[in-house]
Amino acid sequence: MSAVPPPSSLPTDGIPIGAYDVDALLGELSGDAPEESPESAVCVRVEEVFAPAARFLIAEELAEFLEARGITPTEFLHKVEPQRSFLDWPRRAQVLERVAQRQARPGRRSPAMRLEELKRLEQEVLAVTARRAHSGAALSIDAKQFAATVAQTMARTPGFAGRHTIDCWLSAWLGEGRNHELRLVRILSLDGDGLSGEGIATLDQIVGEMLANGLVVEALFGWADGLRGVLDAMAMVWRGEAPSHPDAPAVLHRLSAFVTRHQARAARLGLEAGVHHALLGDAPLSGTKAEPNSVAAVLDELSAIGLLAARLTAKGGVIGGERTTRLIDRRVALLLSGARLEAVLHAKSHYARIVDLLAFEGAVSGERSRRMIVAHLRRHLEARDFTQRLFETARTPRARIKALADLQRRVARSTLPDGLRERYVRMLDEIQNTFLRTNKVFARIAKDRPPHVDEVMEFASLLAEGAFTEGKCVAAARELVGHHVRSTAFLRGYLARCKDATEQPGRPLRPVLRHIGRRRPGRCAP
Repeated sequence: MSAVPPPSSLPTDGIPIGAYDVDALLGELSGDAPEESPESAVCVRVEEVFAPAARFLIAEELAEFLEARGITPTEFLHKVEPQRSFLDWPRRAQVLERVAQRQARPGRRSPAMRLEELKRLEQEVLAVTARRAHSGAALSIDAKQFAATVAQTMARTPGFAGRHTIDCWLSAWLGEGRNHELRLVRILSLDGDGLSGEGIATLDQIVGEMLANGLVVEALFGWADGLRGVLDAMAMVWRGEAPSHPDAPAVLHRLSAFVTRHQARAARLGLEAGVHHALLGDAPLSGTKAEPNSVAAVLDELSAIGLLAARLTAKGGVIGGERTTRLIDRRVALLLSGARLEAVLHAKSHYARIVDLLAFEGAVSGERSRRMIVAHLRRHLEARDFTQRLFETARTPRARIKALADLQRRVARSTLPDGLRERYVRMLDEIQNTFLRTNKVFARIAKDRPPHVDEVMEFASLLAEGAFTEGKCVAAARELVGHHVRSTAFLRGYLARCKDATEQPGRPLRPVLRHIGRRRPGRCAP
């Protein structure tokens, strides 16, 4: 049977079919590599290693080392023992090489050059720490004393030296707490009314570093129900809202208040790092009980991803920025890539596969996620043998006509890009039109012959059921059915066919007339 030209030869509306290859996108969206470090984190001088951006880079790259010792990057930079331990850490060389590779700049510094810079900075930071670190008896600090100490220190030695001294004191004091929740309670207890901006920034930085630690996140949010519950609770704290769950630790109320009162940027950055770390894992968001490779399971997970994406939206942006978006899209890509999607669609007809993919397309949020599904849909809809494969499970002409119309309606309701959606709507109408002409389907009710009433009513029924595609086909069907239902011969045959004297003769024709756009008849004499 001849159909329309192969879809691959139709105009593409500027969207090449290979543009959204899912496997390529999965590589592009890989969350294993964080966003490229900002220039502020590419340190050259010792003072730059102590900057907030560099500390968060340390929190990410040295996460395993820091978590094993229960310390923050601030403590690492202001105490001698952790730095000396790092020199002997088995994975030190690997970590330094990875950072050097990330921070290399073509034409400016090669990975080898950057690695030498990092090793030099490592020794210089250790020398500064050995010279300036706090020594002696353990400190006893409360909020009032801390505020006074910060004011005096910054007045006496402003700038880097004063901030370094304060961080040394806090690192020595904080080291006495081994419980993650207790450590956070202690640092937040120093937030008082008389604290200067410099003091607030110092606390904010340490709080942010704590929240970037996976073990701290587990201790603070382990009460939440599943991964989605953890992420939802973290988003609440980011907004300054305290979780009301009875098992939530009380310190989250203080943390939320701290974030709200000071618009704590570093604390929020720490929460964002925690969100990124959680999204990197493979734990499902939906908690669905459906079979893992079922359409229901994929739809549940896509729905959960969409709901999470909405929860992670704040102030017109996304909590965690572009990397959060990339990690969410990566989860969608994992659902729709290679073997997983093939397992979900296994043994299904071409028609059923397209129906499922359209359902997936309607369940996702985010431009990249939608593009992944569009890539799969295009491969199915633009297959050269599309018509043949579509008709494999639709054996009768009636079934084939209805399958095309149903598919057209689903495509028209979808959120496919406008150009693609309109093109596929036209394509399906052309395929049905070709099928109707090739198989002479409308010949049974041609205008040049008086068809039997049952034949006209059969086509009228198909019209009422929406079996014809919008465009050429439904227009032709309406014209032919309308032509016959207006004729005297048809009306006489139809009235003679009515057996039930209690039924108004025009009633069965009402849906027909509604679908062909005609006024219903009144009572007609036989």
